[in-house]
Amino acid sequence: MKENKPIINLAQSSHHDLGWHKNYFRAESAFANTELREAIHFTRKGHPLKWTNEYAIFIYEFLRKHGEQYEEIKEELLAGNMDLGATYTSPYTSFVTNEILARQLIYGKKWLEDVFPGVETKVFFNTDVPSLNLQIPQLFKKGGIDYMFMCRPWQFPDMKENSYATWESPDGTKMKTLIMRHYADLYYKQFDEEELIAFIETEWLENRGNVDKPLLLCGQDCLIPLNLDNMVNTWNDYAREKGYPAMQYSNMTQGLEDAFNGIEELDNTFKGEWPNKWVYENSGSDYPSFKNQRDAEKMLVTAELLATWQAVSEGHFNHYDVTRFEKAWRLVMNACHGYAAEEGIEQFRQWYQEAYDSALALQTEGLQWLASQIKTQSEGQPIMVYNSLNDSRSEHVIVHCDIQSDDILVKDAHGQVVPSSKTADGQVIFLAKDIQGFGYQTYYLTEGTGAISQMEEISLDRYENDYYAIELSNGGLQSIVDKETKTPLFDTTKFLIGELLTFQYEGMGAGEHINIWQPDPNIIERSKDIPSQWRIKEANDIRVVFEMTTPLTYGKFVLDVIVYNQMKKIDFDVNILDNQAPEKYQARLAFPIHGTDFFTSHPKTDVLYEVPFGQVHVRKDDVLPQFADYNKNTGNHNDINHLYNSAVRPREVQNYIASMIDFGDKKVRTIISSYNVPWDYQDASTMPRRTPVLQPILFSNSKPCHWQCPYWLTTGDTSYHFSIVSEEATDQVNGYKQAVGSNSPLHVVNIPKDDHAAFAENSAFMGVEGDPIYVTAVKKAEAEDKIVIRYYEGFGSSIDANFTFNFDVAKAYKASTDERLLHELAINNNRLSQHVNGYTIDTLMLDVKGMKQTGSTPKHLMVTDKKSNNDITLTWQNKDQAKEYIIKRSQDNVNWSIIGRTTSKVFTLRLENGHHYFKVAAVYDDYTSFDSVELEVALDHVIKQILTQGTDNKMINFSQCLVTDVGMTKYASDGLYDTRINWMDSYLTKDNPKQDVFVSFQFDKVYDLDKLYIWNFQEKVTTDNPTGANPGFREVRIYHSLDGEHYTQLSNEAQSKDGVYTFAKSTEVAINKDKMPASNLQNTNEPINLEGVRAKYVKFVVSHEVGIGNYGYFEEIEADKGAKRNVFGLAKVVFTYQ
Repeated sequence: MKENKPIINLAQSSHHDLGWHKNYFRAESAFANTELREAIHFTRKGHPLKWTNEYAIFIYEFLRKHGEQYEEIKEELLAGNMDLGATYTSPYTSFVTNEILARQLIYGKKWLEDVFPGVETKVFFNTDVPSLNLQIPQLFKKGGIDYMFMCRPWQFPDMKENSYATWESPDGTKMKTLIMRHYADLYYKQFDEEELIAFIETEWLENRGNVDKPLLLCGQDCLIPLNLDNMVNTWNDYAREKGYPAMQYSNMTQGLEDAFNGIEELDNTFKGEWPNKWVYENSGSDYPSFKNQRDAEKMLVTAELLATWQAVSEGHFNHYDVTRFEKAWRLVMNACHGYAAEEGIEQFRQWYQEAYDSALALQTEGLQWLASQIKTQSEGQPIMVYNSLNDSRSEHVIVHCDIQSDDILVKDAHGQVVPSSKTADGQVIFLAKDIQGFGYQTYYLTEGTGAISQMEEISLDRYENDYYAIELSNGGLQSIVDKETKTPLFDTTKFLIGELLTFQYEGMGAGEHINIWQPDPNIIERSKDIPSQWRIKEANDIRVVFEMTTPLTYGKFVLDVIVYNQMKKIDFDVNILDNQAPEKYQARLAFPIHGTDFFTSHPKTDVLYEVPFGQVHVRKDDVLPQFADYNKNTGNHNDINHLYNSAVRPREVQNYIASMIDFGDKKVRTIISSYNVPWDYQDASTMPRRTPVLQPILFSNSKPCHWQCPYWLTTGDTSYHFSIVSEEATDQVNGYKQAVGSNSPLHVVNIPKDDHAAFAENSAFMGVEGDPIYVTAVKKAEAEDKIVIRYYEGFGSSIDANFTFNFDVAKAYKASTDERLLHELAINNNRLSQHVNGYTIDTLMLDVKGMKQTGSTPKHLMVTDKKSNNDITLTWQNKDQAKEYIIKRSQDNVNWSIIGRTTSKVFTLRLENGHHYFKVAAVYDDYTSFDSVELEVALDHVIKQILTQGTDNKMINFSQCLVTDVGMTKYASDGLYDTRINWMDSYLTKDNPKQDVFVSFQFDKVYDLDKLYIWNFQEKVTTDNPTGANPGFREVRIYHSLDGEHYTQLSNEAQSKDGVYTFAKSTEVAINKDKMPASNLQNTNEPINLEGVRAKYVKFVVSHEVGIGNYGYFEEIEADKGAKRNVFGLAKVVFTYQ
């Protein structure tokens, strides 16, 4: 028997892609400055609104700018009036890497619950991303996230408007999921009473059999909190007549708890990978930036382990720079999804470059520290070769030799000569064998002869060693035969191996709402048809390098094929030089697999690729099998556009993509490692082969996000690296791990001479036994002096894994993804044994014996009070009791000076207007912590806490938009308004108001007002469309008040006539401009002088007559919006005070 009375919960939230809106600053300013402040205003006025923010980055950025509202936010969160999503951002979950996903919870859920004690976050918002990594339910559920909210299931047949489902990971972990058709569906229904009622009624009737309390969301991009009483009252009046449940306000967490608590039977259970249909949005359009992101993640993970090794060696974490790691991780995660803003795109690229630079510096410091600890025993140039992965492996390394000689020997720590050779540029190359996982070996370079040799002359047509036989051809390779399996790996009847294919591509990335648009199947240009020149670039006992150069119509294609003679691997290094490819060009590299028909119902050919925390077998692991459908590509346009192609390709690939072919007598696996994210597996040309053609998309000069975006062009020189390994397919995973290793090369560092060094010449931090185990992180715990280890089994094998630590461990624990201790584990002689089920992701935490407590670094620095006279109060949190705190300030974030010391966690000072930066360090008895993350403080005399009311608005053009920075470069007197955006960022009345039009402003307190700046209304104002400025306010009466009841009219004889101010038409400053400064008063463009009047309220009033209260009839560009209309509007208003 159901006990709860049926109810319909209504939640409200704003969605952000960060870059979808053409202007990055619009989205950033909305979440960082506007929405939370407006939500607080609503609740403080007693309105029952409940507001949800999707990601932690919103609150993080807000507190860095408006820390004075921390206590208010905390109070509303604890009361349930506000709600927060549990991840830092909402990324493409198979595009980003393992630890970027895991750190979503560290800088999301964990950070939020640390900053706001008593608050619990339980929801992952996958709101606008049409994809999901198959391991998300497990990874996030093990971090305390109970629910997932998703939209855009348009590829799923027979889905209801709201579907209550389960999403299951391969290990069986399930997450309760609400899947909504689109997050803005209800938002748009509110403007038509019949549509609103029909929408809600359908939701109730469809779900009443198994849901007591269905959840509805009113959401929209960059949405400011709205008063939805009309919606609630309209439904409740209808519901009383029909006997339906009433509607009430709720936050998302409470709404999901209520909804799933009432469910008896779920609509669907989904299991597997939902491949990303917006894969082209970023990875094909800006390869260098996203390579920076992936490189940064790898280097940060390496640097964390090395810093942990140093801490264990020294017995404390004093040198583990938590601040630099935090900043770098936040930078590498910042871009979210929706990476395609026209304005501010350089900010994204700068983030990734800064993340890369920071990670490289941290990794370099860690490697140099480790090398400095090694006690060398032999003569010569000592070098350390370090393995950043957990498996023992052998890889070739290239070393710059300081010895001035043509005759160089390489010896290992036992004095054994290691075969080596010279590269084409004069460096030394050798195979470093069996480097321990998370360990190093020492080698010595000395002068001597006998180890370096050059091979005799070889042919440019064919080459063969113990592993492979290859044939070269014009435009690529004709064949590669695996000699161990006696199998040709590729079928070159249509494409060569490594052949460059250039297509025309019309797609628009995230603007494709059904399926992925495929390239025109008629190839524009292919290297096979262009005369190419092969040469032997390098040939020796270690490797042979063949170089092919091919002129293109848009640049030069250079392919280096590197065949290794001591291990089974072939590298393909690709360079596209002086790339001048035009719009809509897309370049791919062909690897045409030799196999059987992949598109039959029971294929003997398998295509698989790595994703975060696992593998995906195309079709087998896809959440819907039609995502791997065959596309005929007959050359008819209807066969390739996004409406007729149900397949989701290309796919987002992590370290490798592979094929496995069952030939009957044997199975052969071909694995290609790559940094490239988008890979296709089907021939994209006319009349495609039915066997796989693996193709990395090197670049795609397309519109990455939507139809309003500019084309992104990949220009200049770009380099790509691929490695091919092959093997007879068994239960072993060596080939996959070798492919991963190709993307994480061994590190080579010179060892300095240090008489105090004590580390052995060969050693490791820890050992891992259990072949399919991947360790993704070894780091310091965020809030404790413990070590965190995260690992997973990605192949479905249940194994017994052993972790051996080369240091003394006091205790070991099983932990959650967000680093909560769950239970203690047995550990014997520094050895931890764990039975690991297939596809498991787990987190361990360790206490190290004798580890000295390290004083914490201050966190959560913010301004918690800001007065009109520029007195500010800085506060921060610190886990440990410090003797005192050192406060530092800078005006350029480069040059810092100490401005004070205090024993409390509060510091007050007075500042001049402008930008200021602060950071704090904690002083302990024998240690001073690292500085906290710096805080930026911008001081001006702009009133920013304002509530508005106005004559009935048109659709989404609310009066509250007037006092936000949505659509502005900044909310200030010199801010610039984006003239290209015509919705959701300005105020516009409904058509033909019958009475005078007003807009009123209520400040948070009484101010001595100084100036008033006006940005008058415009919609795409150009010379050809001057009427886009006609709705702008014209003859305006301005009133002010202390109590909101008794008003006095403002009248400045120098600026008004009989108390009437004439606002300038926006065409005076906006014609054919992307950015509009304040238009202010007619003719002079001066701001209005408020002369120091004391007021808490200000009101504008204009006549409702056309041409008097505005500048004339409005004729919108879009034909479907009608003709002449008498409407009134403003874009932005800024008040300053004395």
